[in-house]
Amino acid sequence: MTRLVLGTLVGLAVAGAPVAAADPLPVPTVALVVKDDPVPPIDPKKRFFKFRSGTRLQPTNRIVPPPVGSAGDPTMFGATLTVSNVGGDPQTVTIDLPAARWKVIGTATLLKGYQFHDDDVSDGPVFRVFVKPDKLFVVGGRTNWTYVLSATPQGGVAVRFDLGTGVAWCSEAPAKTPATIYDTPAKFVGVKGSIPAVCAP
Repeated sequence: MTRLVLGTLVGLAVAGAPVAAADPLPVPTVALVVKDDPVPPIDPKKRFFKFRSGTRLQPTNRIVPPPVGSAGDPTMFGATLTVSNVGGDPQTVTIDLPAARWKVIGTATLLKGYQFHDDDVSDGPVFRVFVKPDKLFVVGGRTNWTYVLSATPQGGVAVRFDLGTGVAWCSEAPAKTPATIYDTPAKFVGVKGSIPAVCAP
């Protein structure tokens, strides 16, 4: 994923030149849940997604909100969420989280993180995001959430989260066992504590 960032804004590129997204850092999955409605007539409003990561106990690859005004400031450059499966039929969904819906938590000099808020939770696809020191939380779903569980089993689900072009994190979790309960057309639940050795392309 790439975004156009003018060098005159952040001093990172020649004006008009594309800036590559940051290399993602692997972080652990604290919670990863995907729900769908597999029974016709399918109701997409029943779709649900939740991802949570925490790095307080990690020696490296910590979740650190980037400085205000940097290339990772989502209030300036937005963010993207990418969800893909790693075991079943190939499926990848990328969702843009526009800058207009982000706000700073705290101040530029005393930054406590960033928050994404969508007032219209009736259709999704993402309702809330919090990026705080050592914490990343994403919740969404409903009609505009297009990652579905019809191609089961998923085997595992991978998540990538980019803040602008400055910061990115990734995680990946296999399904809890037994798969007959936790990897079905109605629900996927990932194993808590899972962390990839490297981020998938």
